[in-house]
Amino acid sequence: TALSLSSPKFRVPPYEG
Repeated sequence: TALSLSSPKFRVPPYEG
């Protein structure tokens, strides 16, 4: 998600969808 990418603190896998 764009939010995850903008926030490096949240290491979440890139969910496509």
